[in-house]
Amino acid sequence: MRRHSFLFLTISLLLIGMGYAVQANTKPVRVVSPDGQLIFTLLPGSQLSYSISLKGVEVVQQSNISIALDNGKVLGHDADVDKRTDRQVNTVAKGNFYKKATVPYVFNEAEVTFEGGYGLVVRVFNDGAAYRWVTTQKGRVKVLTEQSQIKLPTDTKLFAAYAKYRDLFCSFESTYDTLPISKLDTAKVINLPLLATTPNKTRILITESDLQDYSGWNLKSNQPGGNVLDGEFARVVTTIKGMAGGKADYDLSRPTGRGNHIAETDGDRHFPWRVFTVTSSDADLVNSDLVYLLARPSLIEDLAWIKPGKAVWEWWNNWNLWGIDFKAGKNTQTYKWYIDYAAANKLEYVVMDEGWATSMETMLKVVPEINLNEIVNYGKSKNVGIILWGTGYALDKEMTEVYSIYSKMGVKGFKIDFMDRDDQYMVNFMERALREGAKYKLLLDFHGTFKPTGLNRTWPNEINREGIYGNEQNKWSKELTTYQQVLYPFIRLVAGHADFTPGAMRNANKNEFRPIFIQPMSQGTRCHQLAMYVLYDGPLQMLCESPLHYAQDKPVEAFLSDVPTTWDEVRVISAELGKHLVLAKRKGDKWYIGGMAHTPTKVTVNLGFLPKGQFDVQHFRDGFNVDRNGNDYAVSTTTTSNKSSISLDMAIGGGALLILSAQ
Repeated sequence: MRRHSFLFLTISLLLIGMGYAVQANTKPVRVVSPDGQLIFTLLPGSQLSYSISLKGVEVVQQSNISIALDNGKVLGHDADVDKRTDRQVNTVAKGNFYKKATVPYVFNEAEVTFEGGYGLVVRVFNDGAAYRWVTTQKGRVKVLTEQSQIKLPTDTKLFAAYAKYRDLFCSFESTYDTLPISKLDTAKVINLPLLATTPNKTRILITESDLQDYSGWNLKSNQPGGNVLDGEFARVVTTIKGMAGGKADYDLSRPTGRGNHIAETDGDRHFPWRVFTVTSSDADLVNSDLVYLLARPSLIEDLAWIKPGKAVWEWWNNWNLWGIDFKAGKNTQTYKWYIDYAAANKLEYVVMDEGWATSMETMLKVVPEINLNEIVNYGKSKNVGIILWGTGYALDKEMTEVYSIYSKMGVKGFKIDFMDRDDQYMVNFMERALREGAKYKLLLDFHGTFKPTGLNRTWPNEINREGIYGNEQNKWSKELTTYQQVLYPFIRLVAGHADFTPGAMRNANKNEFRPIFIQPMSQGTRCHQLAMYVLYDGPLQMLCESPLHYAQDKPVEAFLSDVPTTWDEVRVISAELGKHLVLAKRKGDKWYIGGMAHTPTKVTVNLGFLPKGQFDVQHFRDGFNVDRNGNDYAVSTTTTSNKSSISLDMAIGGGALLILSAQ
């Protein structure tokens, strides 16, 4: 044996001296899901690549990955495996202000290190897989580019949200185009999450988790008619528009200069997870928790001060009140009236949107029509918290003063808007806003920003986030169809919570719908809107309509007062992508079952999951004339048990609600 080893060493040295390399360790690295159905294969060699298969069928074909640094290193080129470390995890994560109180956390993992001070961590779950880069470089490094290819089978269908503007300056609010991968517009960038459906009906939801100190992941097709996507990242911003001619506008954060790299960061770190939910089940897709689980656990120890709930909101309904003895608008009397309504209906918050401050450039100057201290104190007396709107530009500039002054006043948090970027600086700004906000016990609801990446697990004071083509679009657009609204739980909401701002009370079918800025309506039925409070996750939920509309409809008003915004348990009753969804969610001993449909749908709900005993049932359903008037609905009450079933009949663009209370 010693003679053979000596001979091998001698030959190896001779080959090296002659310019030949010794055969590297480039054997494939396979990581298999706990149930054995999903396999992530890492392929080392001259170009590092990976593939994903489900039940023996390759659903992501061999795709190249690498990271290019400014020192000339390209991680993933000539990738020789140095070491592999495996582990298995079967535990439960706590769901803080989430759709589940506890979340099963079960996966197999391999950490693969390569020669050259870097590696990859691969985790494979029963419903998906994820990988992330790990580097052990000294000092700071600049990342020039990241190659993150995704090669999908030909004839794959995509549900893609194109970024609306160039250079990745956008609100991340787009509808989904449904099209073959070969028909993608190569001039446009796709904001994540992206849903792919392969020819064998496998669903692949592509997004990221644990994004920190890096640029956000977007995708792009670079070859017309091709089937390969690659990563698109915003380069670092060197200058922004800011104030133009002494006037502040919505483009305060627009980049006017960019560098040649996507991030400058610590050389010794973990990079964001590239996440693939992979399943042949629409129900499993809706119920995925991968983004939440892959994020860092909470960095806030005391969570007692974080209070989820619902908010009366004035901007959507244009401060529209009537039958009152004062002029409604952006003034103290109006906000005290909103507080009275919130208190009477056990609603936790009032949001004061754009207009309470003198401009979008500052959050420190209040308009003379508003006595903010008086409003906040009045809210305290009624147990109603105040949340203030502001721009990311203003908060970035004034964060310490804003947090110090308004937390002392008693403000509960902020709705921060118009970031419109996902470059490294903006990613870091949002985490800084949450980290510093936690010190002052302040909540944050981010608008005008990119998709969730699990930051709400790390900083649970992120009470909601937009990044969705939401109800506000109905004020000026016809594009928010019931098809889009039914798609959201299968795509956008898989990534995390969404401040869609439901609750519209002027409900119309597609043909009767009109965008009206000061008197907005929605597409779909009344029950379709109400079901969103069950189907759309968000610890802070808005009531977008004028409270006077709710006051005229007592069953709706009572439901909105009662419905929770966080949950203990969720069950998928029935799910069909783009057609309908029915979920059952539990809070304590009470169950809420919500259904939304784009096409006419009848779903029989078997109540066998309920505990023993009798339940009182309140049933909201589409009315018989809902095809003429989307406001038409009916409410009935009955009793039932776990031995029974209930039928939900949903019209075109319809919905249904069941509220089951244990006797």
